[in-house]
Amino acid sequence: MCVGLVREAHLNHEVGDVRAILKTKKGVRVVVHFEKKCLSPAKLRLENLRVAFQLPTEGLENGLRFKVGDKVQAQVGGFVDVVIIKLLDFGNPYRIELKDEEKSNVWGPEDMDDYVRARPLE
Repeated sequence: MCVGLVREAHLNHEVGDVRAILKTKKGVRVVVHFEKKCLSPAKLRLENLRVAFQLPTEGLENGLRFKVGDKVQAQVGGFVDVVIIKLLDFGNPYRIELKDEEKSNVWGPEDMDDYVRARPLE
């Protein structure tokens, strides 16, 4: 997504794909092809681009597999029992509370079984 453009302000908030990265005397430029067919590809400074993504809408709240209050397991040097306490926190899908004396908090960096998984049936 383009942001902070002055000369090409009509491209602000437009979404596209980076097709090339060019090193110039003035720094790094990237060639972006836009989703809207009426917009021509443009060479932009790297600092004028932001990564944007959309979470899937199907499934549970915000498209994530778990919701606040769910008792799951998290990988912290081995899988341990934890509780989901917040969703979409500091760019992470999950904020998790460990069952230790301090009730430490960690983050699930991706919504994948490698990091956060359902507890096995007992």
